[in-house]
Amino acid sequence: MLPMVTLTNGKTYFIDERLNQLRNIKNPNDYIDDYLDELDREDFDKVRRCEHLFTKFITVKCVTCEMVLFSGTEKQARHLIIYCVDCTSDSPTNSRM
Repeated sequence: MLPMVTLTNGKTYFIDERLNQLRNIKNPNDYIDDYLDELDREDFDKVRRCEHLFTKFITVKCVTCEMVLFSGTEKQARHLIIYCVDCTSDSPTNSRM
């Protein structure tokens, strides 16, 4: 099931995160590009609530010290480089030979 939201214009859109668009359910040629920049506050909040329902939350921990490095959604973690600054120092146990 696709995440859907009905905006204040009365149209129902599904969220196409792949293209960063809202696409009309009845007419996919009717879409809103970069929708988070285009929506008014009320519609923005509706879309955000809908996205949170369909987004998986993750926690990334360091395998060495178990410190939590990131907690959030998969979408938020996308394209991030996550590493533990405490465990990546130049100590003899962590250096590659």
